[in-house]
Amino acid sequence: WRMNRQRSLFAAALVLGGVVLAVLDRWLVETPKWSAMALLNLHTCIALLLSIFCLQIFGSDQPVFWRESASGMSVPAYFQSRVYMNSFDVVVLSFLFTATYFVICQPGVEFGAFFAPFLLTAFVASGWGYFVSTVVPPKHGPFIVSL
Repeated sequence: WRMNRQRSLFAAALVLGGVVLAVLDRWLVETPKWSAMALLNLHTCIALLLSIFCLQIFGSDQPVFWRESASGMSVPAYFQSRVYMNSFDVVVLSFLFTATYFVICQPGVEFGAFFAPFLLTAFVASGWGYFVSTVVPPKHGPFIVSL
């Protein structure tokens, strides 16, 4: 509950991204429903935003982590607890993005079939965010993730 402000910011960014891409695909560019380019843009957007969101999981508490691990804290338990608690956020944020696009654009498939690839992309992007946040300083994370 302590990160609700940041969660809200990323949720708003994801919803805004879904709205912008859906409006572009449906009315401005009139992209065909079968176009792979629209899906590529959607997956790129969700991957970038969620990987940046996941940088704060391990990057924000690095000094505390090093101090606690030196005093005997279980590193695998710390990792698993952080990833497990963040997985709920990843699923909810992915659902918000995908549902927003789906409602506006009406792609012509069932929502479950449309949502499954986005969920897989979200978990890959979150893993990338976890990895980058453990190996680089927090200030360099967003730049490296966007590469």
